[in-house]
Amino acid sequence: MSGISPLSLRQEHYLEAIYEVVVKKGAARPKDVSQALNVASSSVSATMQTLVSKQLIRHTPYGLITLTPQGETLAKEVVRRKRVLYDFYVKVLDIDRESAGSASKTGHRLPESIVERLARLVRLVESRPAEASAWLHWLRGPSEEPSAESDNRNGAVSGNDRATRER
Repeated sequence: MSGISPLSLRQEHYLEAIYEVVVKKGAARPKDVSQALNVASSSVSATMQTLVSKQLIRHTPYGLITLTPQGETLAKEVVRRKRVLYDFYVKVLDIDRESAGSASKTGHRLPESIVERLARLVRLVESRPAEASAWLHWLRGPSEEPSAESDNRNGAVSGNDRATRER
């Protein structure tokens, strides 16, 4: 975020929503942003003005919203951070997808060095599914059985196959 003051969590959410709409449609309207964020159209104006003042978006009243080059770069970073955290929660910590989706919003203020290390750990788990399976089994603990979703997601064997192997 060099050159601009840090964004609030709300501003990041708006920037992410604008980015996602722009990717799909080429440009966004305030109504698109309010629908994407599930907020009233009237509440979009103030945040839009803040993002304009930070030179992250271009927007005229009642006009289309587009990202500036700096806004697009920052929006991509917000999306990347959210994806890294989501992947870490799902693929490494074996958290269910719904909880991971909610929890991935917590990366707002994580230092880039932490986000990058989490991304590297996710790539390691993805590149070594057999070793990851054993590690994830240990991580869950003795009382928690893996879900079929997590076994399929990580290329792991099912609980029945694991029990057969342990005999």
